[in-house]
Amino acid sequence: MELVAIYTPPNKYLMIYLILEFCVVLQIMFGPSEYVKEISGHGHKANTSYLCQLKIVTNYAEYGPFGDWTGIPFRFTVPENETVVGFFGSYDTSFVTKIGAYIISKIFC
Repeated sequence: MELVAIYTPPNKYLMIYLILEFCVVLQIMFGPSEYVKEISGHGHKANTSYLCQLKIVTNYAEYGPFGDWTGIPFRFTVPENETVVGFFGSYDTSFVTKIGAYIISKIFC
């Protein structure tokens, strides 16, 4: 699974592309007033760590969960006075190994 997020400030859309096994691409496009409230999922940690499952909760909908629910659960709730403006991560040849979010104060939006 590969994760690509693109933030387009003029329209205030956040597009997330999940590239799954066998080149299946899933696009999540948030509306202009939609924002991320929570990111959760499961990770696997053995010889290498990787993301097994991802779920994104916004003020309008839940996207996912995508992937397998085995592994160690994680959850990040975005503070009320902050907003997610993008995502970043890293991957090896087969898996997303790290995921993070760019967060700014809502004062600057």
